[in-house]
Amino acid sequence: MRDGAGAADSTIDHSRRAMSVPRRLMPVILAVHAGENPKANDSVTELRHAGLMASERLDPLVTTLVDVMTNPSLVVTVEVAGARSPRLATIWGTPRRAVVGMTDDRRRFDLVQIEPNLLPFHLAQTTGLSPRPHPPFSGGFSLPATALKVAEDLIATDPEEAEETLAAAGFPEPWAVVC
Repeated sequence: MRDGAGAADSTIDHSRRAMSVPRRLMPVILAVHAGENPKANDSVTELRHAGLMASERLDPLVTTLVDVMTNPSLVVTVEVAGARSPRLATIWGTPRRAVVGMTDDRRRFDLVQIEPNLLPFHLAQTTGLSPRPHPPFSGGFSLPATALKVAEDLIATDPEEAEETLAAAGFPEPWAVVC
């Protein structure tokens, strides 16, 4: 897709919960979302031709993506520079939804809705960091509820003693108590 080529530049993929638009259209999308009547009628027409608008409203997926962007409880912006071309990513999150916004060439803007519990994974992908290694054990283990309760109470006051309590109860290592 080339910037400036028209409606073919904008795509919406409901199965992936994603959209990709020329960056210049984002202010128009935000204006329509806010209930404003944008002055650039050509841009609104382009949104319609791209399938980003149905009648006079934004597609429900576009509305969901923009809702998260405009009312987040968490915003993380990452700029990655390296051997590959620089890329900029922003992650917006609410307790129920999260959206990753990416731009590789600064002319396009790609938005993908993700599950909030996958934010660490997407942040690692965005920054090029490897995911954390899995613990060296597999399967389940038993931990007495009383030991867990004691450790939970200790975490806030004495993390070292909480670690010792969990180790004595058979919690597999390596592990760490996060305060």
